[in-house]
Amino acid sequence: MSGGIEVAERFLVGSYWGSRPETVGDCASRLSSCLRGLAAVDEAFSSWFAKGKSKKSAGVPAAIDQTSLERLLARGANRNGGDDEEIPELGFNAALWNARRDSASWSTTCGAKPASRTLMNSFVLNLPAVGSEDGIRLHRPAVLREILQVIVEAWRPDWASLTNYAISSAQSATPGRPILGPLTYLRGPVDEPLMTVAGKKVSVEDMVEGVFIAVAEDPLSVDIPDLVHVAAQVLTNA
Repeated sequence: MSGGIEVAERFLVGSYWGSRPETVGDCASRLSSCLRGLAAVDEAFSSWFAKGKSKKSAGVPAAIDQTSLERLLARGANRNGGDDEEIPELGFNAALWNARRDSASWSTTCGAKPASRTLMNSFVLNLPAVGSEDGIRLHRPAVLREILQVIVEAWRPDWASLTNYAISSAQSATPGRPILGPLTYLRGPVDEPLMTVAGKKVSVEDMVEGVFIAVAEDPLSVDIPDLVHVAAQVLTNA
């Protein structure tokens, strides 16, 4: 399909929010809730391992209880090179992968309060390839929606969307600005009457202090020019 989404590219569900100073305990609580929710969506998200290790060498999966995640995030705190002091403005970082043949991974920066909007807090879930065994299950419309909702409920971001490189490039992605994907969450209201594609109204539903926008029933069937068209309507004041 001309201008359509290139499904050979891997998709991600990215969620982003601005300055939100939180303790490592607060961040760990959100992360634990998110990972438990994802595990309930699909078995591919049931176990996570340190990045850079094979499943064999990693051994026991990483624990996702509150205390273990606090330690993981604390190890990822940004520090001054000279005195090893934490830089609280830059928050905490962590990343794990599921060590499966069709791998998924996630990364987060949380608890940050940067002065610039171009530096964002985030939780990003990288999905397996669309045509892989796990990917076939995970890219079903209902499952993608559930994944996005779990992430939104845990992190309360300013926005979250299903996207990939082609989608981001077509919208000239700018740090600190939303990208509209086939499925998108935006905190706050949007002007629903304006949102149409090929004469059909775009689906808009309430979701966790904001709105959930679905440009088509099958997210992978959306043409990129259609996404650009809707983005121009929706994101003008985002």
